[in-house]
Amino acid sequence: LDSSGLNDQARSELTQLEWFGPLLVIDRVADFDTAVDRASKTPYGLAASLLGGSREYFERFVDAAGAGVVNWNSPTTGAAGALPFGGLGDSGNHRPAGYFAIDFCSDPVASLEADQISGKDPWSIAT
Repeated sequence: LDSSGLNDQARSELTQLEWFGPLLVIDRVADFDTAVDRASKTPYGLAASLLGGSREYFERFVDAAGAGVVNWNSPTTGAAGALPFGGLGDSGNHRPAGYFAIDFCSDPVASLEADQISGKDPWSIAT
């Protein structure tokens, strides 16, 4: 990717904000570890994606990215409803959504029910 002539904004405040729209930041780095280090310094951590690389690089990226959703060769948009979703930093509430959301959006309720009065004390413990 030839990015010569572009204004270098990689270390500006621009990269420390949470954007919900098309935005491309090109940050030239010396190696993979530096790239992951910079990417993981965001205070938000909603989603991250690694485009290219090997499975080994992806597994290292997952461990270091600090994001609630980490994709490989897929965009950061279009989260699957069946999977937990949520940011780990300022972007999230530390409660996964998707399949697990019911655990955080409901309260357990106990109920005793019978079609008719049984004559037994419903409050006694059966022996």
